[in-house]
Amino acid sequence: MSRTAADTATRAAGTGRDRSSGVGWLWPAAILAAVGAWLQETTAAWLMTELTRDARLLAGVQAVITFGVCIAVLISAALVDLVDMRRLVRGTSVVLAFIAVILATLVLTGVVGPVLLLLVAGAMGLGHGVLAAGWPALAAGGAGSGLTGGVTAGAAHAGHQWFGRASAGSLGGLIIAGAGIAAALCADAGAFLAAAASVGRMPARRAAEAVTAARVGGALRAGVHTAALTPTVRNAALRVGALAFGASAIWSLLVVVARGPLDLGPAGFGLLQAASGLGGICGVVLVLRLLRRRPTGIAVTALTLTCAAAMLVPALCSSITAIVVAMVVIGAAWTGVIVLLCMAVQTAVPDAMRARMLAACLAALYLTAALGSAVWGHVAASLGVSWTLGIAAATVAAATVATAWLNVGRVPRR
Repeated sequence: MSRTAADTATRAAGTGRDRSSGVGWLWPAAILAAVGAWLQETTAAWLMTELTRDARLLAGVQAVITFGVCIAVLISAALVDLVDMRRLVRGTSVVLAFIAVILATLVLTGVVGPVLLLLVAGAMGLGHGVLAAGWPALAAGGAGSGLTGGVTAGAAHAGHQWFGRASAGSLGGLIIAGAGIAAALCADAGAFLAAAASVGRMPARRAAEAVTAARVGGALRAGVHTAALTPTVRNAALRVGALAFGASAIWSLLVVVARGPLDLGPAGFGLLQAASGLGGICGVVLVLRLLRRRPTGIAVTALTLTCAAAMLVPALCSSITAIVVAMVVIGAAWTGVIVLLCMAVQTAVPDAMRARMLAACLAALYLTAALGSAVWGHVAASLGVSWTLGIAAATVAAATVATAWLNVGRVPRR
């Protein structure tokens, strides 16, 4: 959430010591949490390959995680104005660490199976959804400079998330290859506990009013209703969904590509994850440059078509080098589109609704990605991964052309 100018002045005058002593812990905590989240996704995806080679179940890991994020991000966004987000983020990080320890125990005892892993992955997704709503709220609050601070903090948060993916992808693959899946899960738990400890150093914000189911439900309904009636938010949700449905094929089937056509081990799979994370960092930088030269809508269209083109590389060739480069491009394009559209949403709505409008846009992203992951897993089981990625790339291109006319407004150029 962003603060008003008066609130910012008050904070700067009276709580500078709190800012320097507490808010500085935000970014280390965000990076640690991002590393933990991506470690979980990398480990869960690879663990499923050791339990089954069914593409539907392999893609199902990403589908259930993403669907869990979709549900949790909406509910958590409704809580932004009602609870102390610092405590919510801290508690969720501890719970995710506990889940990682439980899954490690199940792996060591040999109890885990495909269905149980999907259930655990769904629980992970719920936790990741809480963090997806909580971290931007904490980041914007720490920025303390109204719209500009909120938008800048959102872009910085995206950069931290993809830095986490780049780090966790390579780290997770190396740990799995060297010490096993259980060790990677223990490292994941350590990252989340360290994130919780860092968040604990930040100043608390007490909830202004008691939290009840009626208040949360009312805030959620108001947010969804406002999102549906706000053209920029509605159009941004449609355009991000146009990308997410087709592009979800590469995220859900990347482990199939690594395990199948490329015949890579966990370290190789981690390399592909790290490449997409590196691309994501580049995407944040690219967005800030694009805003100086192109309108938001044109930039979104260009990035989405670039993502579609890059998805053809793993569909058509088996060169590891070419696919690594393609994953960098896909990560940059995917991140660029999401950051641009989220910044457009933040610009178009008042401070009081910003968190819920952003959550509505993210919910559209995660819902379509979850549906896409499930669909592409079934397609891959029938046609193979290469044909599936080719069809998915064509889907992204067609959906981009169909939604290119939707106006998403302009993001202020810095």
